[in-house]
Amino acid sequence: MKTTKTQELKFASSPMYKVTIQAKIVLVQILVTGCAGYIGSIICQTLIQENHSVIGLDNLSTGFRENIPQAVKFYEGDITDTALLKEIKDSHPELNSVIHLAGFIEVAESVKNPEKYFDNNFHKAKLFLDSLEKLNFKNIIFSSTAAVYGIPQEYDSNGTAYINEETTLAPINPYGSSKLEFEKAIQASTLNYIIFRFFNVAGADGVLGECHQPETHLIPLLLDFALEKREDFSIYGNDYLTPDGTAIRDYIHVKDLAQAHLLALEALHVNLENENITKHTASLLNRMNRENNSVPKFENINQIYNLGYGQGFSVKEIVNITEKLINQKINYGLKPRRIGDPAYLVASPEKALRLLGFQPKFNSIETIIKDALEHRRTWYRRDQ
Repeated sequence: MKTTKTQELKFASSPMYKVTIQAKIVLVQILVTGCAGYIGSIICQTLIQENHSVIGLDNLSTGFRENIPQAVKFYEGDITDTALLKEIKDSHPELNSVIHLAGFIEVAESVKNPEKYFDNNFHKAKLFLDSLEKLNFKNIIFSSTAAVYGIPQEYDSNGTAYINEETTLAPINPYGSSKLEFEKAIQASTLNYIIFRFFNVAGADGVLGECHQPETHLIPLLLDFALEKREDFSIYGNDYLTPDGTAIRDYIHVKDLAQAHLLALEALHVNLENENITKHTASLLNRMNRENNSVPKFENINQIYNLGYGQGFSVKEIVNITEKLINQKINYGLKPRRIGDPAYLVASPEKALRLLGFQPKFNSIETIIKDALEHRRTWYRRDQ
């Protein structure tokens, strides 16, 4: 952890901090697994923009080396390589925090090959967690998934299932089950933790965006079809118990997701007893003090947060919005539902807003699709 300067912070109206303190603004060393992937590369970029020191680990089985920002100290290898992990720790003795993003993410594949998902997302991840403890890491931020909730059983007066962190955990596919098992392992470990349950991540950040091989996510598949980069596009299931019969999902912009990880990292490093505080947390506390609101409560730093916007869009709505953005009719096909896909997955983000200070800036479905579209165009121009 690299200390920069001392700054006076006043929390006169805060119920938690009623005195002026001298707080050191710190920059953090952070290990990011899955740094060559879609989300990982953008999180790395966000951390670097805030002058944190990023060490990346990826086996490049699904990621792309060219996605890794140049400022990342990159190690190619697997999370189960204990010798490599020790080398990383020995080379960076101040390193004590990790953002764990590496994992398999395809629901349909997990149904066909559950052993692959439990081996990678749980068993290998548990070996990685054991190594972190042995190497005296202190903090972990884990990318879990809304799939741990399965099919929501609780609905509001409008018939929408808003999922909060207390919603029953009942995954209906091996992907969600494997993630849930690793959540439990983290909670039983000695590390401080923040677990994020991602809803549907989409959008892009400049040249960094989705480029899975093969691609399975709705928005990039739809855009590829609109850009004539694939021959067909189909909606899976139009007989769900939703207003238009297609599945409803809560989409979150990847840049907002990255900012949430920045807040989580900095929350884990707040230590007022030692008079250390991070730049974003200092800014957050001052802002919330000016607004006469309570500050995030860090008495129990170990938390689980949903990351979504609390607004769902059906597959047909995504198609309709995309048609308007590109001024083009999209002639899609219809196929049966995919096994393991629930009808509704819509987050309640209230806890992250209240406790973590999460403040989305890109929470417009049009912005998400526009940014994804620009990335796809840039990606294909690069291949010409």
